Amino acid sequence: MSKRENICLSGNNSTLQATGKSSDMDYMTSLQIAEITGKQHKDVLEAIRNMEPAWVKTTGRKFPLNEYKDARGRKLPMYRLAKTECLYIATKFNDEARAKLVLRWEELESSKAEPMVKAQAPKQISLRDGLAWVKEVKKLLNLNDASTLGLLQKVGEPLGLPLPDYTPSKGILRSATYLLKENVSPMTVQQFNALMVQHGLLVELTRPSGYGGVRKFKNIVGDGLTYGENQVHPNFPNGTQPLYYADKFGELLTAIGRKEATL
Repeated sequence: MSKRENICLSGNNSTLQATGKSSDMDYMTSLQIAEITGKQHKDVLEAIRNMEPAWVKTTGRKFPLNEYKDARGRKLPMYRLAKTECLYIATKFNDEARAKLVLRWEELESSKAEPMVKAQAPKQISLRDGLAWVKEVKKLLNLNDASTLGLLQKVGEPLGLPLPDYTPSKGILRSATYLLKENVSPMTVQQFNALMVQHGLLVELTRPSGYGGVRKFKNIVGDGLTYGENQVHPNFPNGTQPLYYADKFGELLTAIGRKEATL
């Protein structure tokens, strides 16, 4: 496959629209591999890149590289792999992840599953309906300004409406994992999340995974929004990723520690 194909990401469950001649069941994208195996997309990309040199040496061809738009409208890389390429990459995964991929290919080839790629014309919605949708999603998921802007861009771009490229920063945002290390905290991210949930600062929500199960994700709520924001997850656009203000994280650790001591 030497021709680069145009692929965009939109809607629930990472539905893809592709321009190409391949059958719907001929390939999986790296995003879909991440979804099926429960891995982070960045980890799947890393595995593909690490294994590509040996594949090129053996077959003489690289893995087909494409791109998709995330919830913020950014163009990001993703791979589009045929079955043989996909199963070759899976040799780097654990037994459970490999089993999930093998079973998914078996379902596709036996026509027991819905096609993973659905080529369909995007449904046109009115500006009023689009803005109402953005308002409800922002309210439901407590989305930050950057993620809300990304949704507004999806509504405004087809209508040719101008929007800013960014929103003013309220502070440097980082993941809890990063900030726990930065603050030299002995607490694990699992312990941190449990305390946040216990004190009503964080909730765990679920969404359909698209493969017969559900995927859990975290969402900052209530007073927790003083210390962080909910951003649309870069790999799973219908879920959120809590991020915290770097300059307030020490205060947050003190606050939940103090609350824990009073229980």
